[in-house]
Amino acid sequence: MTLNAADYFKPQYKKRLTSLVKEVLTERPGITLHSLSLEIANLHGLTRTSKKQIDYIREIVEAFAGINENEGYSPTVWLSPEDRVDLIEWRGVDAFGFERKWNELAYEEALGLAKFAVARSSDSPVDVMCDELKLKRRYETTLSQFNRWIVELKEQSE
Repeated sequence: MTLNAADYFKPQYKKRLTSLVKEVLTERPGITLHSLSLEIANLHGLTRTSKKQIDYIREIVEAFAGINENEGYSPTVWLSPEDRVDLIEWRGVDAFGFERKWNELAYEEALGLAKFAVARSSDSPVDVMCDELKLKRRYETTLSQFNRWIVELKEQSE
């Protein structure tokens, strides 16, 4: 079912949009605001999301959702404030029925991936992360980010 993108910002459509947001967050708790906005855009036949759409979805979720702000990352969103956590155990690359990219992970789940990787191989957790995410190429910036998550996980544990 594709919804009409022309309705997106209409005041009378806000209730329907709120309902869609709650459905997505029920199925996929602890996702980034960007991922949530993109999912809602996709339901409307759009292949991308805009800053205006992200800001509008943010305005909607602020009324009911749990939101974690993480510097340098898209905010992480849950259905309610009570659902918020600091670490989401690694759910797998295709936890929601489609393969996710590493840079689409919520910060809390990135820490969960780091925890999983360290538990699997304390000698080479970055290799585990690359394997889990099915990365074909290992770019220096990606490896650097994975190492940063491992360091931040350790700092959180101290």
